Amino acid sequence: MQNIAYAIIVLAFLINFILTSVPGGRVFRLSPEMLSAVVALVVALRIGQRFPIVIAPRYLIFFVVFLLAITAGIATNAVQPGAIFAGLLIYLRYIPFFLLPVMVDYSREEIVKQLKLILGLALLQFPIAFMQRFVAHKGEASGDSVIGTLGLSSNLSIVLIGCAAVVMGFYLKGFITRGRFLLILFLLLVPTMINETTVSLFLIPLAMIVPTLFVKGIDKIKLLLQVSGIATLVLVVFVVVYNSYYSRWGGDVLSVITEGRLLEYVYKGADVEARTDEGREQSEIGRMDSIVLPFKLIHDPVTLFIGHGVGNVSDISAERLQGAYLEMAISKGAGMTTLSYLIWETGIVGAVLSIVVLLMILRDAAVLSRGDDVFAALALGWTGVIAVLLVTLAYQNLIPVAPIGMLMWYLGGVIVSQRYRMTQTQNSRPYPPPLNRS
Repeated sequence: MQNIAYAIIVLAFLINFILTSVPGGRVFRLSPEMLSAVVALVVALRIGQRFPIVIAPRYLIFFVVFLLAITAGIATNAVQPGAIFAGLLIYLRYIPFFLLPVMVDYSREEIVKQLKLILGLALLQFPIAFMQRFVAHKGEASGDSVIGTLGLSSNLSIVLIGCAAVVMGFYLKGFITRGRFLLILFLLLVPTMINETTVSLFLIPLAMIVPTLFVKGIDKIKLLLQVSGIATLVLVVFVVVYNSYYSRWGGDVLSVITEGRLLEYVYKGADVEARTDEGREQSEIGRMDSIVLPFKLIHDPVTLFIGHGVGNVSDISAERLQGAYLEMAISKGAGMTTLSYLIWETGIVGAVLSIVVLLMILRDAAVLSRGDDVFAALALGWTGVIAVLLVTLAYQNLIPVAPIGMLMWYLGGVIVSQRYRMTQTQNSRPYPPPLNRS
């Protein structure tokens, strides 16, 4: 079972690189779905062998309610079969990754090896991003080409900042020294400074400070001051590097905040007549506009509540799999952010449920972080990851992004299952030993 975990991690980091940079790599475009099917089979066999499901009932309730919401959206909108198939693939492919650690009791040693693999692949992004910025695309005005192996510059930043949050958790728990922590932090965050993702300016301090808020049994004020000092230093370097290479904001990214131009950038007050030019979103649709527009355009309260149906708004190249509202994904920015995408396809119910499940994982991570082992360190860092993801819901559409989805749901499953096991142990209600994973 360890090899399956390795496969999830490696594929998450390399799938976009394979698709875009390896000759003939497009034949692997469905590899995340194929791996998901393999993992689903493993999970089903474990359930068939009556292996205990070590997960809190609230997660099972969440999945049932979410599936009912999806079913209601499909039935109400009479979604065509091809779009239903594509939509279910998009929404359900991560569930097996979440359930794998629920059904397989990975040991501390196995989790440590998995985390080392993640860290190694994350650190590999530094030399690749450096080569992309200063060799392969030297002199380009934009940093969009600095993508590492993750397909998009925003994907690279979100994954690396999430890794930095986990490293912060291990530092706060005393598993790594300050010197090593600062070195790893530098190597992880430099790519986010040279790829022009302005949102990193907000996500980096969030990823560093939030885990500090959940640390128990220490002088929290002193620790917050120390971490805030480190975060400030990182931001100073970020601003200097950003201003040196990019001029999107007139050469001064801080002026974006002080002069209010960032708010104008994300919310342009787009109206229902917003259009696109040759399939590209025009500037009048900002990220916040994409979230507000469905409330202006959807007049049927039932549709607003449960959406147009999964797959019905998805931007899919195969014509047979396209839904009836594909134009919305282009002309109204429906696919711009996770929240806008969810509201159009699954309605307010789907958007709320997605936030709720992240908050449930955050709660479990906070409880698990009270320990002093590897799982506690991972959980402490994961509080920062969840904070980053919650903010990113309004910045980028994460649902189709395999690298983020695979890592987030798998490691989320690790935390949720370990928290449940901890609760069972504390309540002196033992469960049968795990099956042989050979």
